[in-house]
Amino acid sequence: MAPSSKARLAVILSQLKSFELPNPSAEQYQTESENAAAICWSAYMNGDIKDKKIADLGAGNGIFGIACLLLDAKTVYFVDNDPACIKLIKENLNSLELKLAEKKKAVLLKMDISEFHQKADTAVQNPPFGVQKAHADLPFLEAAFKSADTIYSIHMAESRDWVQARAKEHSFKLTNCAEFPFLLKKSMSHHTKDKVYTQVICVRMVRI
Repeated sequence: MAPSSKARLAVILSQLKSFELPNPSAEQYQTESENAAAICWSAYMNGDIKDKKIADLGAGNGIFGIACLLLDAKTVYFVDNDPACIKLIKENLNSLELKLAEKKKAVLLKMDISEFHQKADTAVQNPPFGVQKAHADLPFLEAAFKSADTIYSIHMAESRDWVQARAKEHSFKLTNCAEFPFLLKKSMSHHTKDKVYTQVICVRMVRI
């Protein structure tokens, strides 16, 4: 049974383990449980999760995919090329004590997102913001455009026009764009502050 509210979903997601040693080059920034819950609850209310095939691209600790499992997704593909992330997702799946039937809906794939060729109904992702490498989020968008008909994707707020242009190139249109502060905790050697916030957007895109 799906959590009864967005708040309840956020509480469950807050129990998940995060990265101990995030990879700076991969910009492995953890999405806060409240934000992940808000995005996935919105997708659920839009009819984009229940009984749908979900692709969690660059899954990290699996917070989006696990939220989708809890919200009655048919199948969730957790895609990440970092073996430490795949291990972390397994630990998080086990820590929630999901029913066996729910765990069977989880498909863990250690591969680069460019190698993912499964068809999904919905893709949910928090790609690199492109701080270390410009437009590092582009391969994630392209993978999502190929695999899914509906996409929820997080990007820097100033990237909205750029994302919209990429969507148009692939015959997608933006239907929603929510802006919110994204917490960047001090987790890497180049960080000088304990935490900072940056403005990001989560866009919903659908195939035309």
